[in-house]
Amino acid sequence: MQEDNTKLRIPHVLTVAGSDSGAGAGIQADLKACAARGVYCSTVITAVTAQNTIGVQGVNMVPEDFVAEQLKSVLSDMNVDIVKTGMLPSIGIVKVLHHCLKQFPVRALVVDPVMVSTSGDVLAGPSTLMESLVGFDEGRTALTSEEGGVLAVVEVLESGSLQSREHAVDV
Repeated sequence: MQEDNTKLRIPHVLTVAGSDSGAGAGIQADLKACAARGVYCSTVITAVTAQNTIGVQGVNMVPEDFVAEQLKSVLSDMNVDIVKTGMLPSIGIVKVLHHCLKQFPVRALVVDPVMVSTSGDVLAGPSTLMESLVGFDEGRTALTSEEGGVLAVVEVLESGSLQSREHAVDV
């Protein structure tokens, strides 16, 4: 008897965001949200923050060339379905992401602009947000509000569509 090798593949999200030492946002929150929904989540860290429930005490950007190295490592080897962005702290990092996604296309991109922390600390400027929206493929990109977060990614994976119930806007 021949063995049936058809198995359900676990959806794979790559989150490209900052690391939150308080674990309430950023990469840590995305990992928890994806794990809770049975979605595999790999990471590319764009910045490391020192923060807690009171505020952000410091932000250290990861060099652009190392962000590129992380992206290429994951995208060249793993079958990523969706890239979800969080904190993209500089226009240079946004351009690195654009370049890598052209080299290693994915099914969809969810841009979740993180410009201000919940405590009100500025993490990225408006020009970085605008740059993150330019050049991505129409029909494969969704923009979420900060309150939508990783939920939009889960909705994309579950429905196969880039339309989130209330937080995503087609770009």
